[in-house]
Amino acid sequence: MGLTPVLGVWFPGTLSAVGEKTKRFAVGLYVLWGLLHAGLGISMVAGDLSNGVPAGETAAESLLYFIAVTVLGLQAIYVALTLVRANDPVGFWLNAVVLGVIDAAFVLYLVLPGHVDLFGGIAGPVIWLAATVCAALAQREGRLPRTGSAPLPDLGQASDCRTR
Repeated sequence: MGLTPVLGVWFPGTLSAVGEKTKRFAVGLYVLWGLLHAGLGISMVAGDLSNGVPAGETAAESLLYFIAVTVLGLQAIYVALTLVRANDPVGFWLNAVVLGVIDAAFVLYLVLPGHVDLFGGIAGPVIWLAATVCAALAQREGRLPRTGSAPLPDLGQASDCRTR
């Protein structure tokens, strides 16, 4: 059992082999989510800027949207490789909430009205959902007491506050 970094502090790893695989699967899925979004964002930003700075408001908003998509994709990758990989709850909540809100808004405002095709539009949210479920399972297992762990120290006879 190796040591696991959590926000710069090293703790003994407490996940079973299955929990470790589940966590690694979550990391891989979050990285995939990030690569898809960062790749799409970079290609769209490059295309938008190929003719210079956008002159119209709609083109400028599109450029801003794809810059945000790129940054969120890179954030997902960073959080996955640092915090989720360490099974840190902060990393779990960052990717679960931030990416979940982004994907929910994307589905609600772009996929459902038909601005983006259904099958292409649900790929990101499905990957996010699978990653978040795997990360949640790893979080849950990381909080459960491990069988075969060191026994709790004997603190002696506990006094009962009700008796004097």
